[in-house]
Amino acid sequence: MTGIAGCLNARPKRIDVLLENMSKSLSYTERVLVDTWSNDLIGVCRVHHGVTNRKPQPIFNSDKSVFIMMDGEIFDKGDISDTAASDDRSVISDAEYCLDAYENLKDQCFNRLNGSFSIVIYNSASEELLLVTDRFSSRPLFYSVTNGSIFFGSKIAPLLQSPEVSRELDIHSIFEFLTFQMIFGTKTLYNGIHLVPPGTVLHYQHGTISLNQYWKLRYKEIKRPQSFYVNRLSKLLTNAVEKRTRDTNYRYGILLSGGLDSRTVLAATTRQITAFTVGESQNREVRTAEAIARTKGCKFVFVKRETDHYVKNLEKAIDLSDGLYMFIHAHFINLLEQISNECDIIIHGCYLDNFKGFGFPPQRTVKNLGKEIGHKRLGMRPSFHADHHLAKLSEEKLAQAILEDTRFANQTLLHSPRRIFTPLYSEQVTVHMNQAIRNLVKEAYERGANLSDVWDYIITWHVLSKQRTYLHLSHIRAFMPERTMIFDNDLFDLYLEMPAEFKRDGKVYRKALKKLNPKIAVIPDANTGFNPQISKKLYPILSFLIAKKRILVSKKKQELLTNQSQGSWPDITEMLRQDSNLKILLEEAIKNPRCLDPTIFDIESIIQLLRDHTERRADHTMLLYLLLTFGRWHRKFGPKAAAYDQDSKKLTRYDEDENWNEKISKLQNDINRLTQELDGLQQEVKKRDLIITQLHNSLNNSLSLRLARRIPFGARIRKLLVPE
Repeated sequence: MTGIAGCLNARPKRIDVLLENMSKSLSYTERVLVDTWSNDLIGVCRVHHGVTNRKPQPIFNSDKSVFIMMDGEIFDKGDISDTAASDDRSVISDAEYCLDAYENLKDQCFNRLNGSFSIVIYNSASEELLLVTDRFSSRPLFYSVTNGSIFFGSKIAPLLQSPEVSRELDIHSIFEFLTFQMIFGTKTLYNGIHLVPPGTVLHYQHGTISLNQYWKLRYKEIKRPQSFYVNRLSKLLTNAVEKRTRDTNYRYGILLSGGLDSRTVLAATTRQITAFTVGESQNREVRTAEAIARTKGCKFVFVKRETDHYVKNLEKAIDLSDGLYMFIHAHFINLLEQISNECDIIIHGCYLDNFKGFGFPPQRTVKNLGKEIGHKRLGMRPSFHADHHLAKLSEEKLAQAILEDTRFANQTLLHSPRRIFTPLYSEQVTVHMNQAIRNLVKEAYERGANLSDVWDYIITWHVLSKQRTYLHLSHIRAFMPERTMIFDNDLFDLYLEMPAEFKRDGKVYRKALKKLNPKIAVIPDANTGFNPQISKKLYPILSFLIAKKRILVSKKKQELLTNQSQGSWPDITEMLRQDSNLKILLEEAIKNPRCLDPTIFDIESIIQLLRDHTERRADHTMLLYLLLTFGRWHRKFGPKAAAYDQDSKKLTRYDEDENWNEKISKLQNDINRLTQELDGLQQEVKKRDLIITQLHNSLNNSLSLRLARRIPFGARIRKLLVPE
């Protein structure tokens, strides 16, 4: 992972060592370069690939009183910088441009920067530190303030290199992650570590923090003819791609699938580009992608992903996730090394699917013969126009719709939270999640022009870098430079202006694709098998017929139970059932108390969930993957995962390779031994009690005999003959 990290007011004697550890925690390949700088008060480091913005950082102003360190890129260098106005902009580094723009306009300059970036600025005269995120927080910055010091980094891992940063967990964040696959707002799994909000400048000076939000996402919905948006979208897509492939010094590649998003980017490019498609076999997805590349006339490379890819790279994926995303979304780990041998920068179409109405409205899955064939809008008959219905929903009803939505919520957890949490926490999770969703809905109502926009904001844009699948994008940066079209300011402004009716079902998007390249536009979508220009109103009927045909022609039931999919990614539900190594990892995580704390989690219930899933009595795919991700992360980065040795001044970690099954077995044997010893002691006590009873009886008999000798003979006879 490339990025930046550092600290202010930390213990001076340890800044150099701390920066070294921070930079190592950001490095996932040997081909990265590292810049570091420090004095008695502040230290900063940058890890980068040495492809773009190669000039060492930090960059200082003319009198050396202010410096900047930056991760990311700027693509429109407008006239907001004196340096840009006077010199050749092509030779000015992005960091130099941003520093000069800041000195001219202060915080207001960041709203005019077009790109994907995170920035650190420090003024030594005022001892003020600035942490800056772009509109989306596309390159997140995390921070923690403790004991008069502030620690910051592009990932959480650099912050954890300091023993001063607390690892105390936020139980509410755990609830959110295991319920919705994401943590809301700026929270993390740690109480003391937070995310700088999107479009924000964080000012830290003399122990005080203030936040200046220079840009806020708001939907505008401007009514214009559909043709206007078709022409505008095709033009802005072409501009966004041209800006990101303009420099002829680089070799460019594209991650090409058989869907619509990446083919749209390819259709918009005018450069020679290499297309890379990843898959486990030459399936329908790969064949479609190859046909798209051949139509465009560009080189096509198939990159094979092994069937055990996700298991082999699980630990690295969890490291990259920061405990914010499921590991299963790191699709390209150890594959990007091969890709980077043939290109310098990779581009892709991530999040362009929102132009096709990906994020709205709430819906339930409709199935026939066990196959998904479409969706039904909540509380209404199947329809393709839901805004009228949604407009009648109150905030409370919309919040309830979200809680019940099959795509957004983990149904298993919401319906029976007691199944994975102990009684102490099972009630808390229900109360918290209901309140959290209602707060998010209230925030979304302030941003959205209509209910479809409200839903879109909730599911994707409220904090994009916390969105559940964001690891799919962010982990690429660990291995090579990447560029994303949706982060273009002009393109996203159009997205906010476009009426929901034009986004829904991709009406405008599909026409814009046809305008860009008519031949590519009609190649069947690998996800549906249909010509993308066919009206989506016909999809449910066609999907039903295709699903029925596939089931009828299947000769063996086992053909339906394979994790070899026809898409880009494997069938993760069947992978969890069939991959023995994955099941072993999950079972170990469930039983290991350092993964899942038995005071929080009901281990027996989770074991039963796994058993039900494996034996196909239920589908608990997402919940089990979430538990595996959280468990393995917690073992490595949780409160007890590291201890600071004050005497040796070294950060020591517990052995990650300890065989916990053997330890648990040994403890169980010890418990059995102690139980047997306790049983033996109890038998000894019983024997002693018996002896005491016998002695007591003997003593009583002896006393009775002595008394009897003192009674006259006749009285003794009467006592024997006439009982009392």
